[in-house]
Amino acid sequence: MVQKNILALLLVTLLFNNFIHSAEPIDSTLFEDESLIRGLARELSEIRFNDRLLQTKNDQLIEVFEKALNKRGSFNYSFDTIIPINQIQSEDGLVKIFTWNTLNALGKFNQYGFLQYYSKDKDKVFTYRLNDKSEMYEKPQNENLTPDNWFGAVYYEILESKYQKSTLYTLIGWDGNDITSNKKVIESLVFTESGKAKFGKPVFLFGRKKVKRVVFEYSRMANMMITYDENLKMIVMDHLSPNNQIHQGNFKQYGPDFSYDALIYNNDYWEYIADIDFKREPKKKPFLKTLFGRKSE
Repeated sequence: MVQKNILALLLVTLLFNNFIHSAEPIDSTLFEDESLIRGLARELSEIRFNDRLLQTKNDQLIEVFEKALNKRGSFNYSFDTIIPINQIQSEDGLVKIFTWNTLNALGKFNQYGFLQYYSKDKDKVFTYRLNDKSEMYEKPQNENLTPDNWFGAVYYEILESKYQKSTLYTLIGWDGNDITSNKKVIESLVFTESGKAKFGKPVFLFGRKKVKRVVFEYSRMANMMITYDENLKMIVMDHLSPNNQIHQGNFKQYGPDFSYDALIYNNDYWEYIADIDFKREPKKKPFLKTLFGRKSE
């Protein structure tokens, strides 16, 4: 009897969570889709030095995932077993992002993903495939982007802020880049009244200079921390410096220097603050596990 009561309670809880945004029922085949996605992601993570097979399996994963996300009720479906695909959801429950990466035979990472947005005004879920075009941009901090020409990253944190008459979503992510360096990205995301996703609002303020996203490059041997600190109400990050002054400007030789900088949200801008007083937790859990077991925080 106790077991039946527990199962009934779990069912009621699940149904309640599933219909927060819409009375749309969940397609019964999504459970099967989730199993396929999980299996393909696992296969993808085991491929080494075979770019043709890597591309084939990744294309299959994208196809299955896209079909699943366009099914009835997919926004309310948890997809909680598809590790190692990273899934984040905004605190207001209106944005879900799925991202992952692949590593080719030459040590180059590529990012892939999907974005879902529930518009309360339209009572409609918009689903976007994210197409990584980061190789196109010499100065990504100045680019207005969309899901079709996305600056790829595997996101591990999403923040919400009031922005003018709408909501600003700030995303923090990691890009394995290549065999010589990693990257971290702080991205801005807003949605138009018609539900279109826009990356790159100029909300990051460094002195008098406004940029549309923040991109850090650093040594493949280093590990850069970027995270939102709830106590400080800031995005806190390691300050990066070259390992030798002769490498000044060569970011592949940069790494944390045991000092910290921050971004604080004020009047529609993330304002940069240099050299803050911050004590890093000695055993901080990693935020991100990628397809290839690499960790980032």
